[in-house]
Amino acid sequence: MEKSDGELIRAAANGDERAYDGFVRRHTPAALRYCLSRLGDRHAAEDATQEAMVRVFQQVRAGNVPDDPMSWLFSVARNCCNEQARQRHRHQAEPLAGDLAAPAAAAGQPSGLADLLERLADDERGLIQMKHTERLTCREIAERTGKPIGTVTAALSRAYAKLRSDLGPGRLEDERR
Repeated sequence: MEKSDGELIRAAANGDERAYDGFVRRHTPAALRYCLSRLGDRHAAEDATQEAMVRVFQQVRAGNVPDDPMSWLFSVARNCCNEQARQRHRHQAEPLAGDLAAPAAAAGQPSGLADLLERLADDERGLIQMKHTERLTCREIAERTGKPIGTVTAALSRAYAKLRSDLGPGRLEDERR
């Protein structure tokens, strides 16, 4: 008689690698179809599926045994797909030659945005670029720059305040009309 998913996961948590292998063989095709439907790219779907299986294995080895292994697997797969989509979006959103004005102009932003950004210090402009052009989170910016996350958020806050100050109180309303 074939073991249930729960039995396989519990056996894997107790060190039975063949049990986890059976779980993977049983559910990889469905997880791959799911990831492919979410991402629309076979290579990215395969990467997300593999990452999901690795994460589930790590959690099982750490003693986390879910009540519903299939729901858990698809939840992990969804998170992996979301990460793949964000990474793909970041790579597509990189500006040419570091130009922040081109994406802003294409998005209908005020034409003076490039001038406003030029008034910022290089490090502030770099943070704004990572945050809004590359769409990194503050945590990712902190990891990339090697600065504490609090330092990153404070520097971004100061840069935003400078931009608001340079923009002036009436100019934003004029641009909206």
